[in-house]
Amino acid sequence: MKPEAKSTSLIALNYDKEREYCRKFLTEYRDSTNMREEPKYVQEVQKIINKQQVDLKLQLEDLEDFFRGDEHKGFLRGVKRNTKRYLNMFTEVANSLEIERTTPKDEEEEFDDHLNSFRMENLEKFKSGGHNEAQINGIKRILQKKFDVFIVPGANYKKKQSKLRDLKADMIGSLVNVKAIVVRVSEVSPLMDLACYICEQCACESYVKVNSSQFTPPSECNSEKCRINKIKGNLIQNFAMSQFMPFQEIKIQETSEETPIGSVPRTFTLYAKGTNVRKCNPGDIVNCTGTFLTKVGPRKLNSKDALLQETYIEAMDIQKTKHSYSDIQLSEDDIRQLKADARRTGNFDKLIKSIAPE
Repeated sequence: MKPEAKSTSLIALNYDKEREYCRKFLTEYRDSTNMREEPKYVQEVQKIINKQQVDLKLQLEDLEDFFRGDEHKGFLRGVKRNTKRYLNMFTEVANSLEIERTTPKDEEEEFDDHLNSFRMENLEKFKSGGHNEAQINGIKRILQKKFDVFIVPGANYKKKQSKLRDLKADMIGSLVNVKAIVVRVSEVSPLMDLACYICEQCACESYVKVNSSQFTPPSECNSEKCRINKIKGNLIQNFAMSQFMPFQEIKIQETSEETPIGSVPRTFTLYAKGTNVRKCNPGDIVNCTGTFLTKVGPRKLNSKDALLQETYIEAMDIQKTKHSYSDIQLSEDDIRQLKADARRTGNFDKLIKSIAPE
């Protein structure tokens, strides 16, 4: 799946209107085979609310089927070329849908609800350590997020995959789909999403939204109490009230058929978060869908490359092309065929020819 070239003209987008398109798609799209049932993604969100499903995966083929007219070409182009922003809008809209749970909650879910309610009360009570309204709204969106949303091509999506060596600078921010072999995977570790700090003097809670693997913690409390008393309150990190997500770094490499003769295979970094961790092992050939992004590279002393960026793919879907024997699920037809083949003669010769056909 190779994104189209970026337009050179700058268009001022009305993101409130784009957000309404997101809501319209989530609440109105129906599969052509089930037009009389509830909208497809309303059913998906209902499963997530009932804890029957973990995350919401939006299929590109469904988006293209729903937004067919010429007036929606800009929206579809934005989903493919400015994926991160549109994914945030879909996540915000999907988590704001008022869908009631139809199954009882367990003790852990009740505890999580009480914990989030306590955090929201602290935000209102202490004004979140002197944060402005925009910062408080951003923190509220993180606390109110119940599930993640991903954009995937879909089973019947016909666009071609991109080669790793074809990922260029003009594709940064785009949705890409690549095929590669896994070279190395890291251990799954917790990645901080929202950091919480408590002031020793006024007991005010301060929240910091973490957007990368490295961030600068606040040095002193900025709450209204400390400002009135003219005190520089010392902040202590509260890990229990902070939010974390699973994180895994994966190194992928071009497959042999995509590497030109005499060339060195290109290697890329893949970041997997949430439910996408532990999806593959070294040696697996995977189809990966994700957002092609950049980050600030590691800075070295006396280096002239301080402004250079490193590219990576933030994974939204990882599928192995070949499954191990433990992952294979046999259908009733497969079991019936195996039992029929077991009664026949010449199975030993077939086995030998399949291993060493020469």
